[in-house]
Amino acid sequence: MRMKSNLVILLGLAFLVSCGSKKYQDAMVLANVAALKVAATLNEYISENRDCPNSLEGWEVTSSGIELEYSGFGGSEQHKYPISITCKNDQSFSVVVKYNFDSGTWVTGGKGESTEISYGHFTELQTLLVPSGADNFVIAKQVVIGE
Repeated sequence: MRMKSNLVILLGLAFLVSCGSKKYQDAMVLANVAALKVAATLNEYISENRDCPNSLEGWEVTSSGIELEYSGFGGSEQHKYPISITCKNDQSFSVVVKYNFDSGTWVTGGKGESTEISYGHFTELQTLLVPSGADNFVIAKQVVIGE
């Protein structure tokens, strides 16, 4: 009887953990959608103006000079992840979503460059080319969940 009750407790805990991790995964997907959207905005702006934008709507400018830097958050109401954006004078950019100190996603691109998203733990990064006109949600879900 005791073994059965322990099994029920373990199954209950496993269910709670999986529900919790789904909420984190969903927030990570939303943060990556935000990163991919801002990358598309930067690509479009750089293509048209041959320069980095002085401001990005919804993002705080944190530095200017040789590089323009912006910061903000993406995710859900319950789980937000910091996003930092760098746009350089050479018209390249990076958008970084940090899940924790050693993992996240990095969206990179710029004038004449393909947009790529790198993801995972920093020691085992995976890279995916982001095709022009791709569905950001599909790409973000593939990166986080593997679907």
